[in-house]
Amino acid sequence: MEQQPHRHVRGNPLSFGSICGHITLPASKSLSNRALIIAALCGGCTLYKLSDADDTRLLQTALCSSSDKARYVGAGGTTARFLTAYFAASEGTHLLYGTPRLHQRPIADLVNALRDLGANITYEGLEGCLPLRIVGKTLRGGTVSLNANISSQFVSALLLVAPTFAEGLELTMKQNPVSKPYIDMTLGIMRHFGVAHTWKDDKTISIAPQPYIARSYTVEADWSAASYYYAAAALAQQADITLYGLQAESLQGDQRIADIARTTWGITTHYQANGIRILRPANAPSHTSQANEWCFDFTPCPDIAQTVAVVNAALGIPSRLMGLQTLRHKETDRIAALDNELQKIGYRLLPDADSSKTSCRLLPIPHYTPLSTHDAPPRFATYDDHRMAMAVAPLSLRYPQGIIVENADVVGKSYPYFWRDWERLCKGE
Repeated sequence: MEQQPHRHVRGNPLSFGSICGHITLPASKSLSNRALIIAALCGGCTLYKLSDADDTRLLQTALCSSSDKARYVGAGGTTARFLTAYFAASEGTHLLYGTPRLHQRPIADLVNALRDLGANITYEGLEGCLPLRIVGKTLRGGTVSLNANISSQFVSALLLVAPTFAEGLELTMKQNPVSKPYIDMTLGIMRHFGVAHTWKDDKTISIAPQPYIARSYTVEADWSAASYYYAAAALAQQADITLYGLQAESLQGDQRIADIARTTWGITTHYQANGIRILRPANAPSHTSQANEWCFDFTPCPDIAQTVAVVNAALGIPSRLMGLQTLRHKETDRIAALDNELQKIGYRLLPDADSSKTSCRLLPIPHYTPLSTHDAPPRFATYDDHRMAMAVAPLSLRYPQGIIVENADVVGKSYPYFWRDWERLCKGE
């Protein structure tokens, strides 16, 4: 796609009017990346509708590259963590490196666990972060404990390669894991490829040595991407949007956006054979009519927290957002980024003093003066974070002059054609 650092995003010409359209969503990169690791471990299989996100393409390239080559993984935390475990359990010498931000993101808990299982991994830069040099081999496996309160990706990375360990794996999570639906997703897709597991208790998973079975697999569309169209429906006066590729029985935790939209924004979700239809009638009630503070725990689904925070701020819904402990360790510090950008529409996202930094309150700024229709379009920074760019896009429906999204092409990390699809939706196509 043509590079476009800043984009003038215009909403529906009717502004607060209706919005409707049909969108074929991108495939889930979370499912795609897991499927690619399994396909490599079982010697290849047929995968349909793989994501064309940057993270997935870089993972494919790394898996196809010969040994002794440096692998660039971009900004992808999932890509880096899955490949760390995969290369540790595969023959050859490998160097993994990525963007400066990725080199700041934690990976020590995963590396320590892999070392305990027999892996040969050394840090080439800052201790506890990429770049990593990995000398791969068949790992003995066994019993290991792992901190799971920073990222569920550490757990998933180990689970994916566990069937190849000589002694299998008994993995105990030291705390309640964050984003547990992503662990369930990993176990679910492993089950599709013939690998069984056992929960010994609510924090311990056991996987015996066993082969993956090569089978075809079709990747579901991305519920994280769907959240931005729910946001559009919430900020329009009424909406009728069909999203293709989603399923009622999904492994993705971000499907919770449908429940949030129903209970908070007055949006209904209708499951169809080929996707979903989301509807918001003109007279749909919203949480704004209720006196109590809106609360939600995002521990199972942190990737939709930005979307919800932006919509609730735009609708004037004071909120308590819980389970945000992973957001400071993503592509950017997402809590700080949201606080900075939401001030432009009259809200702050402030850590709750009693929450140990795991929850925040979305609060209006006293005496805030909204932009008039004659002012220049507000500008929103994205902080090299694809989800920041897509989360603020629906705000264009609230400004007749539109908005400016900086570094708009960052959406390529998970949804390369987001702006094309957004423009089609706003035109009613």
